[in-house]
Amino acid sequence: MESKRKPSQNLARSRRSPWWLLLALPLVLGGAMAARAYAFGPGLLGIGPGGPGATAAERHAFLQRRLAKMLDDLNATEAQRTTIKNIAARLELRMEPIHKQQADLREQMLKAFSEQIVDGAAVEQLRAQESALVEKGSLAFTKALVDAGNVLNAGQRQTVIKHLQEDHDRRHHGL
Repeated sequence: MESKRKPSQNLARSRRSPWWLLLALPLVLGGAMAARAYAFGPGLLGIGPGGPGATAAERHAFLQRRLAKMLDDLNATEAQRTTIKNIAARLELRMEPIHKQQADLREQMLKAFSEQIVDGAAVEQLRAQESALVEKGSLAFTKALVDAGNVLNAGQRQTVIKHLQEDHDRRHHGL
């Protein structure tokens, strides 16, 4: 199908296209950051008390509140509470350096985007480092989840699953 525009109109349009892309870049980046913050919940990019943007004290307080509520909802025994709190403490110790490295990477990413010319290779390297940190954190969290799961009985694990599903729905579907 042929274009019904005059050649001069097509040329003018093609000259404008890169400018629209440059104007769209901040919107796309902002949208991606907002989507990530929404997907991963409070704490990301400094929003709220529980994630990588929070201080160690804020993350600790957030974890303690969430853990106490979960243990209450599970009607956990004292032995279960002690064991699971120890698992959570070990997880916090493993996650703290990851959170610090993520904060450093965020600063480096902001610096890379503030340069006169954005170095794609440098940005890709930072992205790859962030992905590796996410993987490392995911492995630590999964190990802690398995360890805690082995302390709980089947009914308690079902309650945890229900909470995780509700949390996922709230974060991803606004329910």
